[in-house]
Amino acid sequence: MKKLFFIATLLALYTNITHADITMPKIFSDGMVLQQTYPAAVWGKSSPNAEIEVAFSGRKQKTKADANGEWKLSLKPLKASATPSEMLIFENGKEAKKISNVLVGEVWIAGGQSNMEFALSTMKDADKIIEENASDNLRFFLQWPSNTFSDKPQFDNPKGSQWVSAKDKIGSPSAVAFLFANGIRKAFDIPMGVVMTSMSGTSMYSWVPEKTFSEDPRMEHERKAFERRKASYNFDKALEKWTNDKKNYEEKVAKAKAEGKPAPSAPYTFSVHYPRKDTPDGFRTPTWLYNGKVAPVAGYSARGFIWYQGENDSNKKRELFADQLSALIDSWRSAWRRANMPFLIVQLPSYTSKNWPEIRLAQAQVAKEGKNVFTAVVFDTGEEKDVHPKDKLKVGQRLANIALKEVYRQKNVHAFGPTFKSAQYSRGTVRVSFDMDGSRFARPSGDIKCFEISLDGKNWLEANAKIVSNDALSVSGGGGGEIVGVRYAHKDWAKPHLNLFDADGLPTAPFEDIREDK
Repeated sequence: MKKLFFIATLLALYTNITHADITMPKIFSDGMVLQQTYPAAVWGKSSPNAEIEVAFSGRKQKTKADANGEWKLSLKPLKASATPSEMLIFENGKEAKKISNVLVGEVWIAGGQSNMEFALSTMKDADKIIEENASDNLRFFLQWPSNTFSDKPQFDNPKGSQWVSAKDKIGSPSAVAFLFANGIRKAFDIPMGVVMTSMSGTSMYSWVPEKTFSEDPRMEHERKAFERRKASYNFDKALEKWTNDKKNYEEKVAKAKAEGKPAPSAPYTFSVHYPRKDTPDGFRTPTWLYNGKVAPVAGYSARGFIWYQGENDSNKKRELFADQLSALIDSWRSAWRRANMPFLIVQLPSYTSKNWPEIRLAQAQVAKEGKNVFTAVVFDTGEEKDVHPKDKLKVGQRLANIALKEVYRQKNVHAFGPTFKSAQYSRGTVRVSFDMDGSRFARPSGDIKCFEISLDGKNWLEANAKIVSNDALSVSGGGGGEIVGVRYAHKDWAKPHLNLFDADGLPTAPFEDIREDK
């Protein structure tokens, strides 16, 4: 009897040694959407050297964990399916984890700052849009809390992170991501999944991995600036200021309560930008958002990226902004191991901020020079004094049309307004030709606005413009001097001045051209 008990004990111990709970990032959880047509990457942790098998949609794939228990495999390409299915994960032959309600369709990664994070529930006409488009086949992976950052790459997102469907009442997905994904869902009638990884008030250097920030020459300016900030940082002084600001706010809340008035909103910095001894930048510290929000989902099989950011970097010179955006694109593509993974950028809308025209040109430059990089022109939207415009409908729709045309190769999709193609200079005029994406110029009422010319390549003068064909304009002015440059819509608050659109209502993209010999 004692011998049998001893054997049973050994067997139990052996089972505990050879089998442990499978742990996987929360991106692999109930309600997830897997990418069709590409190998679907799946990864997690188990017992060291365990045999791992993943079963899904009638297929099984095996691998072996390493000495640390880490494992990763790729399922063979899947077909789109709106039928909820189960994924089973086995460790050493024993079922260890089950993921339910899994769909297969199209997956996109959505990144950026506050205008990407901007909630669907707060946008213009939100109730109507939600009512008409709520679908269980439209799902979002929400990272919660969203203000997550780390000094080291994380294996997983915070415990509140989860997949939700457009029919759920949990959380509120991004308005832009919702409208973008819904446009593709309707076009193909297949499930759509969006992985949200965005945060308000953030700069590009926070969204790149350590290797990019520390080694990429395009990040040199930010490396030096960060070192200067660290050298002059006084933690005690910063803590004193933060404490006093917090005290003043609490006093205002108490006063409002005593007077029966609504409490003022808490400053954003109280929750996420409290002083830290190890960095002057708090949650904006270089690489920390990548570590906390991107690293846990990096490599999750997806079709491409959509990106809405630039407000926090709008003080940069055009070339510097373009360098950093291209470095970010390269770093994300590297993390997903696809060199030309589609990257769709929202060009900044109209808003009163003097350097925004330069940032729009930088975004356009990155798209022109990069493969599978595109910009959605939306500067006919925006609000003069509000950096968070509520009208996101055109933003999401234009992103979706770009994806349908350039990524999914759908014919007869009109995705771009008139885009600068070339300029032919003569002494007093410039003939500007445009790519029209199959459309033509609409005849504006009144004079065409927002064109400027340069006689020296530095200073700009208002110019006259007239349509001379379906895809070209003649621009003149400047008192008859030799024209060496032409540009369009170099205005921050451009929206009320724009009247050059194509026949389908898409705006002419801003541009600047200076003769190469000047």
